[in-house]
Amino acid sequence: MIDEKEKRRAGCILICRPDVQDAKQWKIRPWIFHTAWILLCILIGAAVGYFIFEGRLWSQVREAGVQKDIQLTALEEENLLLKKEIKDLTEKLAVLSDAINLKAQDAEKLQEKLEEQHIPNGFPLTGSASVEQVIEEEPICIFTGTQNITVVATASGVVAAIEDDEEYGHKITVDHENGYFTIYRNKGEAKVKVGDRVARGTTLYIVGSDNVILGYQMIKDDALIDPMDVLEISG
Repeated sequence: MIDEKEKRRAGCILICRPDVQDAKQWKIRPWIFHTAWILLCILIGAAVGYFIFEGRLWSQVREAGVQKDIQLTALEEENLLLKKEIKDLTEKLAVLSDAINLKAQDAEKLQEKLEEQHIPNGFPLTGSASVEQVIEEEPICIFTGTQNITVVATASGVVAAIEDDEEYGHKITVDHENGYFTIYRNKGEAKVKVGDRVARGTTLYIVGSDNVILGYQMIKDDALIDPMDVLEISG
């Protein structure tokens, strides 16, 4: 029992001696020392944990920064590729646009040529002939040709009708499919049939000794017009 009491009363004594006469002493109980030691350990542990945490945090921040730099670099490269693709596509589009414009111009020119081929401005005979123009009730041009020439279509179109004619013998009507019709009156035998497609210069009659006269008329939008207003006569 005496030993246990002695143990319980044991402690640490701190003596400060600025000089021998004024010597003072403080007694520190063990539990205070233990508590202080524990607190010190806790503080040290907290400090170590804080620094470890800070280190990990900064490491994560650095890693995040590196990842962002990598992502930013990748995005910049992708942006450059997209710009290049856009440039290439723009150039291709420009080339295609030019090609389309050229095709459109070619198509327009072709359409103009096709339309011109349907305008009955050609001469209705393959040889020379004299012409008498009658513009009273029904405008008509009366051509007097020579043997061994032919009466020809003055533009492209479709043979719309072949009929008998009291004065000239036969009458061929050609529809030029643009509002124009041409009528060829002659005593010769028709060399085409209804429904035939004709081009400028297609033979309609062969002129002989008994059919040198050609009566030529033109209709525009259902009205007879003077053929000389449309014909292009050279020579």
